[in-house]
Amino acid sequence: MTLAEAIYSLIPGAQYRGNVDDSTETQYATIEWCDERPKPSWADCVAMMASDHQPTYYSPDKIILAVDAMGKAAELEAMIAAAEPRVRLRWQKATTFNGEDPDFVGLVNYFQFAWGLSDDQRAEFLNQCKE
Repeated sequence: MTLAEAIYSLIPGAQYRGNVDDSTETQYATIEWCDERPKPSWADCVAMMASDHQPTYYSPDKIILAVDAMGKAAELEAMIAAAEPRVRLRWQKATTFNGEDPDFVGLVNYFQFAWGLSDDQRAEFLNQCKE
């Protein structure tokens, strides 16, 4: 399990900025924590990375169907086109590769605000996207 996966397992949909690709304590220390919930400790992250916890998997096909079901396909396409390159790359990754993508939950948080979704609507959307 990576540091990003550990963070999202401990704080689902955590909002933070920073590079955690190498899952190091140095990278953890430089995270800009943007979430209203407390940042998990490094020790908690290390314990989660060492655990047998299985991350949630999202299906690219189900993501597209869930967006279509919300009637947000055109709006989403415009948002992605206007977004910064990192957001466009995350969306491409989420809708191209089968498997676990902790960044996808972060994207859904981004869309939740833009679309004015309630927490219940956000949760339902995520459930529709699971494999």
